[in-house]
Formats: sequence, structure tokens, C-alpha cells
Amino acid sequence: MINLYIRLGLLLILSVSSGWAQSLADTYRLMGNFEVDSPACGNELAAVRTSNGCNNFSSSGQFVEQMVSCNTQRKVYNLFSDNSLLYDNSNGLIGKTYTIQFLVSNSAWPINRAPVLDFSQGNSTSGIHYKRLGGGDQACLSLDDANFSNCIPLNLNEYYLISITRNDVTGLVELYVNDQLVASKQDPSGLYCAKAGASIRLYGNSSKSTCESASAYFAFLSFANTYRTGTELADRYLQACSFIHDNPNADFSIDPGNSCKDGKATIQYTGTLPMDSPYALEWDFDGAQVLNGTGRGPIDIQWSTAGTKNVKLSIVNKACSQTLDNIKSPIVSLPSIEIDQNITGCSPIQNVLIRVKDGAPPYQYALNSGAYRSDPSFSLPQGIHSFYIKDTNGCIRDTSVTVTGRNIKVESLPDTTICEGQTITLLTTSDGSSFVWSPNSNIDHIGIQSPTVTPQASTSYIVHAKSVDSVTGDDCEATDTVRVTVLPRPQLKVTPGQIIEPNNPFQLSATVSNATGVTFAWTPPNGLDDPTSPTPTATLDQDQKYRVVAANVNGCSEDATVYLQINKRMNLKFPEAFSPNGDGINDHLLPIYDPTITLKHMRIYGRWGAPIFESNTPLSGWNGLVAQSPAESGTYQWVLEGELPSGESVRQTGTLLLLR
Repeated sequence: MINLYIRLGLLLILSVSSGWAQSLADTYRLMGNFEVDSPACGNELAAVRTSNGCNNFSSSGQFVEQMVSCNTQRKVYNLFSDNSLLYDNSNGLIGKTYTIQFLVSNSAWPINRAPVLDFSQGNSTSGIHYKRLGGGDQACLSLDDANFSNCIPLNLNEYYLISITRNDVTGLVELYVNDQLVASKQDPSGLYCAKAGASIRLYGNSSKSTCESASAYFAFLSFANTYRTGTELADRYLQACSFIHDNPNADFSIDPGNSCKDGKATIQYTGTLPMDSPYALEWDFDGAQVLNGTGRGPIDIQWSTAGTKNVKLSIVNKACSQTLDNIKSPIVSLPSIEIDQNITGCSPIQNVLIRVKDGAPPYQYALNSGAYRSDPSFSLPQGIHSFYIKDTNGCIRDTSVTVTGRNIKVESLPDTTICEGQTITLLTTSDGSSFVWSPNSNIDHIGIQSPTVTPQASTSYIVHAKSVDSVTGDDCEATDTVRVTVLPRPQLKVTPGQIIEPNNPFQLSATVSNATGVTFAWTPPNGLDDPTSPTPTATLDQDQKYRVVAANVNGCSEDATVYLQINKRMNLKFPEAFSPNGDGINDHLLPIYDPTITLKHMRIYGRWGAPIFESNTPLSGWNGLVAQSPAESGTYQWVLEGELPSGESVRQTGTLLLLR
């Protein structure tokens, strides 16, 4: 982008403070005249000849054709050497804060220096000048007594974008080439300020009579009352193609460019007028209804009729009755599509005709995103089809149609998978009146619409549906096929039932011999260390029946049951310790036993082997008293007797610790 503009020209911007409250600019594109761009009120530029006899030209310059920026061939103004362009500043637009821009290609340098700008108010501003480098074909844009200076060599016959800014708040004057700052200085005395009615001279100096001006080609020139920062100047440099050749003040967008469905469009002002511009925007939407929005937009509108519409934006400067018009002409098409089907007998192919109304003929037609053609007739199989029509304006509408015909439909399940030993019902939808399924093995009924099958191996089932057409008497037939794939179930082997000791870990086992990647699930998880393991450990104090389900990667499963019984003889005892200290916690020695055992007798022995307590009601326990006195802390022996449901006697002994 930078090289593009360097090749295309020199745009000079000078910004100085003014007293204006609104952003205004006088812009000149110099394409055959010196007129200011509408809707500004500024006067024409003037080309002024010098009177010092520095050249033999009969005029100050001439308009010529030249290739300018953005590969555009157009007229520009060729200012001859030792002549000037004069801006009268009669409206005082340029004052203490301003922006002046011009796109220029210099064609010849003077011997040493060439002036760039002069305000013609008694102050010499020749400090802004071109300084020739070593007598060659290059020069630098310079500023006398600059606080900052950076020479960017400018070649002859190349266009450059130059910017010079002055901000009255800071008093700083800055010069830019394209998007690069080349010089700056403080201007406390206001030497680089302008006054209303005092002309501004480009490429000349009113106080000098020497032959020192450069010759150049001017393609663009603008005088604005606003200060632009370096960032703004860089952005403007990148966007130069959008304003150098065309007046963008009245630009606007229409989305979509051509309305092809409902006549709706959104209008948006895209011009360059700042928000505080004093100009008025007047819209004419050529009969459209405004749905929403005003001013700069977005404005939503809708036309109710088809055709070419003229959307007009007028930028009105009421101060001098200047108006800038821009007209865009979108095309509105409101086509509607009708589909005619000619259904004939049981044929699977039907004739379809597309008819279009309220569009712009001739039309083209496309089927299912295929190529467009002029014939609106199609022969189509049953099913859903998409149609596209395009009118002469390029508007495209689409619709879909379901081609039915009179032949019957039959549709069973999609291909499916079951596990070995499972059954499945082949749910079938059809408008047929009779059905025949094949093969006839492992099927509950071959003559119904939705039979149930239990295949031993993978099988393809075919249904033949039939119906008689009520109009033609033709036999309409249709078929569908369902592939039922049978997957093997896991071959599961588990631990047989066992009688185990209470609270002693016992390892269960489940194995599958015909699959890998099998998952296991034991239920309930009571007493198991890992109910998802093939070999969990069970620790039980009562009988438990477990069910284990093994599932392979295909989702097929098998289950088995293991019954573990507790050895009841071992489930008859006392706790290892108790503390009869009257705190209400563990004050009584009570038996622990299987509820199927009937308790008969209990006996407690002292430390010397003599019995100190016995009872035929063991459920009452022992309170820790001996002859109504608290027994001492220590170890005691016990005997506990009971009877199994079978009538067999059970007797267990052990020791306990009495704590005080």
C-alpha cells in the first residue's frame, strides 16, 4: 500500500487552529476545473502567474491527462514553475487549527529551495519548503528551525502523500510524507496561521521575487478546519484511494444490492462527513416503506412492488444552497414459485412443472444445485427435491417439493444389530395392503407388516409390499431390506456358591472366554471391595446372593449368580471389650449372633477360672457386677451356647476385656 501511494503522488496536509465549532472542508479534485466539491461553499482555486519574468510560459499551467494513484488515468493540473495555486480563504475556514492536503508529483526542482506554503498576510512562511539534495533529482520536505527533522528523499515524477499539521492547543506544526513524520516545531508567534480573507498560496511566496518555485502535477487539494493526529494521517494515507478521485461525501450502501425475496433492504450512510457536519441528509427511497431508522442509518426499508428503484441521497448545504446528490438503482424482484405435478399410475417417475410469478423473466431453472437451464419441466423420482430459479436480474429463489406419485411406499428399520438370543420387531411403515417376508426362518409370521424375528446368525430380511392402484388398476409393488447382524454374547463362568466364614475376605471370580475388553458389574455392591472387578473380594457377616453382568465391546451381555452363605457356627460371640462404668455407653456385655440361632445359655469366668456370672437369657447380657459389686478391670473368659434351626447345638468360647 505504501509503495502504491509513493508512486501515485504527494498529498500535503497542513493543520492550523480556527474558530469553527463544526468540522468543515473545501476539497478540490482538479479534474479539469478549479471548482470546490459540493456541498462546500468555498470559492474556486486560482492559478496565479508570477510577474518577475522567471519563465516564458503564456499561462500558469494546464490540465493534462496522467496516470495517478490507484491505477487511475484522469486529468490533473500541471502547475508550471514559478507559479502558484491560490486559495482565497474568504470564509476563514483556515485559521489556527487546520488541515490542508494535496496530492502532488513534482516535475522539476529549482536550484536550491522551493517554497511550499505562504499565508500572504505579511508573515514569511517560506520555512516550509523543498530542499534540493546535492543538486540532483531528489529533495526533502523541510521546516526551518525544526525541533525534529527526518529527511525522506522525494523523487521527481512520483506522487507522494504529504501532511503538515498545526494544533492551536499545543502550537505544534508537523510535516508528514505519506505516513511518516519528517519535521515538527513550536509556533508560538503564529507564523503558520491564517486569517479570514487572507489568501493562502501554494508553491509560491508573496514576499519573494526570485525564481525559486517547483513545477508540479496536482491531483487533489483539501482545506479543513480540523487537526489530524499522526495516527489519523496514517489511516487517511491508507484510505487515499477512496477519496482522491471521487467525492465520497454522499456515499451510502444498500444491503442487499438487489432485493430478491421480500423487497427489504438496509440503507447506511458511508460517506466521509463528520458527525458534527452542518450539512443535512435528505433521502428519497422511491416509494419504499421505512420500517426503522433515520438520519445516517441504518435505515430498514421495504418495497412492495418489483422493478428498478432509485434511492437518492442529497447532501444539502443550506448556507449556500449547494447540494450533492448520489443515486443508486437496486433491482427489486419478488418472484414466487408454484409446482405442478402430473401423477400417472404407479410409475416411480413423475412429471413436474415449475411456474414463476412476479419476477423478471426470462427465468432459468436448476434442480438440486445442478446446472441452470431454460426448460421448467422435470421428470423426477419420488422424494424431496430442491428447485432454484434465477431471473434476468440475477435474483435467485429456491423451494422444495415432495414428489409422491401413486406407487406405494414401504420402509422398514434401518440395518440394525442385536445380540445372540435376542428378538427384534421389524417395524415397517407402508401404505401397501399385503406383505411377504423372506427368508421364512426364525420369524413369527411372514405375511404381516411388522414381524418379530430371532435370527441365530446375521440375516437380511426382505419385505415385498403390494397394493392395487384405484385409478389404473395397476399392481403397485415396493420392497425394502433390513440387515440384522447378530453378535455373540459373552461366555461367562463364575465362582460356584460357597459357605464362608463371617468377616473373612473371600475372592469371587468371573471369566469370559470368547471376548476381550469385557466390563463387569456385581450387584448389590454390599461387602465388595470393587464391584467392577472380575475378581472382587467379599467380606460378609450374613448370607448374600450376587449377580454379575459381563458386557463385551458390542454391548452384548451375559449374567450369572453366586450365593455365599455365612458359617453360622462362627457367628456366635461377645464383643472383645466392654466398660460398665455407668456412662450409658457400652455398659452391658451383649452377645453378637446370627438371628437364626436361638440363644440358650451364657457363663462368665473370673481370672482364676471360677464362674462369676451365668444366665439362661443371654439377651439380657451382663452388667459387670459380681455379687452386686463391680467386677475388677481385667480379662475374663466366656461361654455362649445356642441352637441352630436344624436343632443342632452350638457352643462358642472366648475372652473379653472389662474396662473401668
